[in-house]
Amino acid sequence: MGDRSTTQEEEMSGAVVIELVRGSANPVKNGRSESETKGLADLVDRLRSKVCSLQMTVAELQSENHDLKRQLMTVRDLRTARKQLRYEQSVYWKYDESGNRVGGPFCPNCLDEDHIRPLMPGAANGLYRCEHHKALFASGPIGAGVWAVGV
Repeated sequence: MGDRSTTQEEEMSGAVVIELVRGSANPVKNGRSESETKGLADLVDRLRSKVCSLQMTVAELQSENHDLKRQLMTVRDLRTARKQLRYEQSVYWKYDESGNRVGGPFCPNCLDEDHIRPLMPGAANGLYRCEHHKALFASGPIGAGVWAVGV
């Protein structure tokens, strides 16, 4: 929200500057010649253009800043989640602070690519598949292993 108020303050400051220059361009009020007035009017137009350009730049930088903050939060969340994961029998499982398994299994290939994606149950108990990588993982009663899927 602080970013938004800064933009409004900048817009108001730019508008104040333009109005001050515009007021000084009034020939009747200030006793200026027509050529001086035209020169000041041109200056006002250039200032307006520059202010608009700066406002666009600020908006782009704010958008980039927002995106970077979102990416940083994603990295922090991933680090936190990784601390709760344990690699067991070819897949990752999520554990709570007490050491109880509370989630999973998760695809190890996805985790290597900095994504946490749950595996889908397979046709048999202990068999799981990753929809993203088209791979099968065996974990538990039928053993541990990984198979590529041609689907």
